[in-house]
Amino acid sequence: MGVKGAKILSLSSSVAGAVMVPVLSSYLWEAAAEKPTMMMFAIVANTFLVLLSFTPLLLHFLAKRFPIDIFYNNDKKLYTTIHYNFLMQKQALRFSAADVVDAAIAPEMKKVWIPLATAFVGKRPLLISLDRNAYLDKLAFDDLTKNVHIPANHD
Repeated sequence: MGVKGAKILSLSSSVAGAVMVPVLSSYLWEAAAEKPTMMMFAIVANTFLVLLSFTPLLLHFLAKRFPIDIFYNNDKKLYTTIHYNFLMQKQALRFSAADVVDAAIAPEMKKVWIPLATAFVGKRPLLISLDRNAYLDKLAFDDLTKNVHIPANHD
């Protein structure tokens, strides 16, 4: 299930929410017209419903940083990460180990809205697992993370 399942669930629930906002709003505004004390509740409820409709954007903003797969071409010394875009289409990012910069020292970190990244490849933030045991090719992991500071006892 993973990231793809979470994004599908989030998109489908938000579509359902976007359909329900006008229906629920009409009931709330009718009640607010009859009882003026309901007006504040209607405003708060509509604000909450609209914010819930925007959660897929936040989820996409965070999930696009997380690679679904990381492949290593030993002959060319290139890494390929696979990500899902907003419409659930796969996108690939190819780079070498020299392109990986620790997020703590990357100048791009100051330019992102939510500074949530393990490393940067070019201007793209990535959330990669720093658990060496999560990778089949340990030498490729060591090469990938040679520019990333991994604290002792990080697990």
